[in-house]
Amino acid sequence: MRFKKSPVYRKIIFPWYESESFYLVLTGFMCLVVAFGLTGISVAREYDPCHRYLWLPVVLVVMSGSVLVSCLVRLIIRYIGRSSK
Repeated sequence: MRFKKSPVYRKIIFPWYESESFYLVLTGFMCLVVAFGLTGISVAREYDPCHRYLWLPVVLVVMSGSVLVSCLVRLIIRYIGRSSK
């Protein structure tokens, strides 16, 4: 005899990558990566032999900045949703 699987008694599994603490840690890490990339840009602009490698820290700043903005938007939406309840 099979058990009845009622959705009323099922717990919702909340993935770890959707948690608030994960987004806070990721935001902090992305701030460090952006700072590292900005340092790389300043160093590459300072030394003439490194001018041709300026694209690498720029790409790093753009990509980590986009992840940072995405995480901040999700955190802001989460805080606004929590405060409206």
